[in-house]
Amino acid sequence: MGQPGRVRTVLPWTNICGLEDAEAAALVIDERGDTGFSRRGRGGTSFSSAIDVASLLLDQFPGRATKKIIDVSANGENNDGLPVQPSKLKAIAKGYTINAIAIPAQDENPGHQLASYFADYVIGGPEAFVMKPTGQSDYATALRRKLVTEISMNVDPQFPSEN
Repeated sequence: MGQPGRVRTVLPWTNICGLEDAEAAALVIDERGDTGFSRRGRGGTSFSSAIDVASLLLDQFPGRATKKIIDVSANGENNDGLPVQPSKLKAIAKGYTINAIAIPAQDENPGHQLASYFADYVIGGPEAFVMKPTGQSDYATALRRKLVTEISMNVDPQFPSEN
C-alpha cells in the first residue's frame, strides 16, 4: 500500500500468456519491487491514494479487457491521505472492481476484524471480495487463492448471465 506521493512503476503493462511470461514478470518484480519491510518513518496506509493511482493506470491501459480489477492488500486501515469513499466510488463508477487481502495482526481484536473493515469501506464493484490469510506467513497462499478466484470468475462475454 503506497503512501501518498510515493508511487513508482515496477513492471509496466505486460502481457502474461503463459508460464515463461509469468516467470519473467516475477523476476522483474522480485528484483525491482518493494517488500514493504524497509519503510522509513511513519508507515501510513492510504487506500484512497492506492485506488486513485490504480484507477489512473487502468484508465491508461493500452489494450482491451473484459474486467479491470484493483487489488489492494494491507495490515491496517486507511490512516494517511484522503478518505477512501470518494476514490472507491469513482473507481466503481468507471466499472472497476476493488478486491483486497486483509492481513490480520497477530493480536487482532475479534470484535473489530480488519477483513470486516475492508468489506465495509474498501472493496467494491462487480463480484468484489476480501481474502483473509490465516496469518502473515499465509500471505502467498492467500494471494494465489485471490488470483485464481479472480481469473475463474471471468465469464465468456458470448454467454452473459441472465438477471
